[in-house]
Amino acid sequence: MKKYCLIILILLSLTINNFASSEDTVKDLEDILQNATKTTLEYNSELERTETGEIKFKVKKANLWLNENPADKKKLDEFVEITLPGKLYNSQKKIKSVEKKDVDRSTIEGAITSVFSANKSGDLEWIVENFIDKDEETIRSIFTENNLEKNKATAEKITTTYISGEVNYKDSVIVFIEQDYSDRGKMKESLALKKTDKGWKVTNEFSSDKTFDIVFAAVSTGEVSLKGKESPKEKSAKDSKS
Repeated sequence: MKKYCLIILILLSLTINNFASSEDTVKDLEDILQNATKTTLEYNSELERTETGEIKFKVKKANLWLNENPADKKKLDEFVEITLPGKLYNSQKKIKSVEKKDVDRSTIEGAITSVFSANKSGDLEWIVENFIDKDEETIRSIFTENNLEKNKATAEKITTTYISGEVNYKDSVIVFIEQDYSDRGKMKESLALKKTDKGWKVTNEFSSDKTFDIVFAAVSTGEVSLKGKESPKEKSAKDSKS
């Protein structure tokens, strides 16, 4: 629609010039042009709109990493739900790769950009720098030379990366990531970031946290929606029952 609106604006501008000899015609066309401009601006505003409030996460217990393996296996088919304050973007934010010298961690978006750019570069020190100080040695120890090459090869298969929303949790922000892989399609995950005196950085402190586990699982395989607003899956299920 944006493309069409811009084409309309150009055509209308040309038409106004061609009919400049008629003041009434020019006035009418200028009104149309003004309305078309307003429509374009409203469309852009709609794309940038975010849904802010309580974000609901719903996922099957079987999909949790920190599953307690209940004796009754039927319980694995039960759903678990939580809500956290945050926002969902009406239009996903696309992340573009940057060079190390251009890293800007003053924003969450900049920090995410640095994380995935570092993975594609295979630069161990850059990868480590994206984590909070107390996680740096742990992350460095994970990456043997072989693991570093595998990580780089996997990252290079990512064709696009998007941010689709975020929630506040304790003193951190959990960001929802969606990536397109050339060999496996779309994959979703979550990253927890903390604001430091060096900018926003990834924190690994929630690796054993049940709330983060639910958020991660729901983003990956479950449902994420604004509380009070039905998700597409919930609406479909309700319609099928009626």
